Amino acid sequence: HPRFVEGHPEPFSDIAREMRHHMPTLVVYLLGTLGVSYHLANGVSTFTMGWGIVSSRRGLRNVEYVTYGIFLVLRAMSWSVIYALYSSGA
Repeated sequence: HPRFVEGHPEPFSDIAREMRHHMPTLVVYLLGTLGVSYHLANGVSTFTMGWGIVSSRRGLRNVEYVTYGIFLVLRAMSWSVIYALYSSGA
């Protein structure tokens, strides 16, 4: 029951319990953060190519490695937060 219905924020314990005992919630969080991580990393790559910041083959390869790094760091951070939320709902 979010703030809109109840008039106050949802307690953390309710969110953690829902994450632990309702599998579709967990799946939505995992896929959502995966999509956000990919979208941001891809946007950085497209930005550097589109604006002409990087145009050589070597530069594009370096941007590709940086993009992979951004994606992996964001995914690891978001999934570790989801794991912490999942484990606190036990």
